[in-house]
Parts: sequence; structure tokens; C-alpha cells
Amino acid sequence: MGRKLTAYIGDVKDARAVDRWIAGGEIYGSAESRLRFAFQVARTLSEHDTPAVVRAWLTGVNPELGDRVPLRLMHENEIEAVAPDILNAARAFLAEDRPAKMMSMSLKWQSTSHQAKIRALPQFWILRLSGMTA
Repeated sequence: MGRKLTAYIGDVKDARAVDRWIAGGEIYGSAESRLRFAFQVARTLSEHDTPAVVRAWLTGVNPELGDRVPLRLMHENEIEAVAPDILNAARAFLAEDRPAKMMSMSLKWQSTSHQAKIRALPQFWILRLSGMTA
């Protein structure tokens, strides 16, 4: 996604905050839940499409979301309020022109296995979401 979009999702004005988070600095406010959720959605979509398609999906107007932009919804709202709608839109996107088995894929915000993995290495998922390499 890049540092600027990662900062936008985290609701900070300066992309240098992303660098501090990667270095192990404390993530403040609701940034952590937004970043975790954005990473989970981006990761799931990237398992089925290219990074360019994932970025376009996250930053583009989405008819499944009432012509709203997924990243803007994450930025401007409590993640718990918009997560179900964004996940439903992601499911609909993945189901388009894809085999029926894609419909049964597990894309859940509260998935314990994914949450445990994501929680284990916060610098890793911020690093990945920001597009930087280790």
C-alpha cells in the first residue's frame, strides 16, 4: 500500500509515524485495529489477485459499499462498524468470475488463527502493509 496510505489508514498526518511503528514504536489510538484489519483484507485479496488489483480495490469506489472507498471507510469510521460491510464487499469481489469454492473461503475479521499470527509480529504487518521490505 505504501507509507502514505498506511499512515492514512492509521489516521496519522505524517508517514514518518509508520517508520516509528516499524521500528517498534507504540501505535496509538485506533490505528492498530484499522491497520490490522486493512492488512487482513489486503492479504486475503492478494492471495487471489495482483498487488495492483488489491490496491485498486482498496482505493477505488466500490459499488458493494454504496460507491464508497474501502480505505476511506476504514479511515473515517470505527473499524468494528464498517468491517462487516467491507468484508462482504471483498467476498463479493472474490466471488466474481471465480469458481464456487472461492465463496467458501474464510474471510472473517474475528478469525482467531489470523488474529494470533497478526498480533504476534506488529512490525511485520505494518512493514508489509506499508510496502517496505525487511
